[in-house]
Amino acid sequence: MDVSMLTVALLACPLVFSLIMAALPKTTSYNVFAGLNTISVAATLVLSVVTAGTMLSSGQNIDALGLWLHLDSLSSIFVLLVGIIGFITGVYSISYIKIDIEEKTMPAERTKQYYALFSLFVFTMLLACLSNNIILTGGGRGHHVVDRVPRGHLQEQAGARGVLEVRDGLHRRRGLRSVWHAAHLRERRRYHAQRA
Repeated sequence: MDVSMLTVALLACPLVFSLIMAALPKTTSYNVFAGLNTISVAATLVLSVVTAGTMLSSGQNIDALGLWLHLDSLSSIFVLLVGIIGFITGVYSISYIKIDIEEKTMPAERTKQYYALFSLFVFTMLLACLSNNIILTGGGRGHHVVDRVPRGHLQEQAGARGVLEVRDGLHRRRGLRSVWHAAHLRERRRYHAQRA
């Protein structure tokens, strides 16, 4: 199996199980939801260990779905953490939810909602670890912002933490304070140029 497809399979596993559990009727037995949850977290654990292990052993970053998904050494550690903690909490929650149902503190019909949302939460955690930086990848179109900037031109793109400035093929991130300061200096120069 291709390593990039392994990354997609890792991301798809909890999502598919979440959709399966959401599609089942509420009257389905608790044991069915517990079994599907166990399979989901076990498969996610195995896929996260294999995917992260492959990346860490080869030392090569993994890109999938164009550049939308990206796995490097730092994100592979977080993928491992999500897989391990997701497995431990998923297995622990089986007995915990069963006790809540037996003590009537949780209605049996809510097990569907709990397990479907649990798998969806594992999916979102993996998505947060695997998603690529959209600003630097040009929106996932397969080429970087730096590649599209002509020589000698300045391109700025506003981001959450500041501005990505690209000049002569090099890029750097400026914080919001330096962006404000640069705009203030431009206004002062414009004002003094008009007065002169």
